[in-house]
Amino acid sequence: MIFSKRMWEKYPICNGVSMDIGKGWEDLIDRTLSELTELHLPAFEVTTIKEKFAGLRIYYHATRDKSLSNHARADAIINLAENEAVITCEYCGSQGDDVMIDIPDGHWEKTICKECLHLENVKK
Repeated sequence: MIFSKRMWEKYPICNGVSMDIGKGWEDLIDRTLSELTELHLPAFEVTTIKEKFAGLRIYYHATRDKSLSNHARADAIINLAENEAVITCEYCGSQGDDVMIDIPDGHWEKTICKECLHLENVKK
């Protein structure tokens, strides 16, 4: 929640959006929000930032401009961030892999490095 509040203050385009992600993706989110803010899209608002199936998901809503080129750039920025997240450990930010983590009622699919996976298994 502390990270979310910092991002809300820094980037009004994501004000109030819950960011249910690990610390390893915080720099990636910060960079992505900075790049999206620099586009100066009219009525641009990030609506969702979350982890899903070991990947990052960022959704937004914006008023369409006539050329749509800025929206294509926003989509490209988001696609790059989502692609980077699938090879970045959500826990520490180093290079990670898509793995299944067993939990009592099933499993979680996460992007995690070997070191953090070992720590996660030690906690059990």
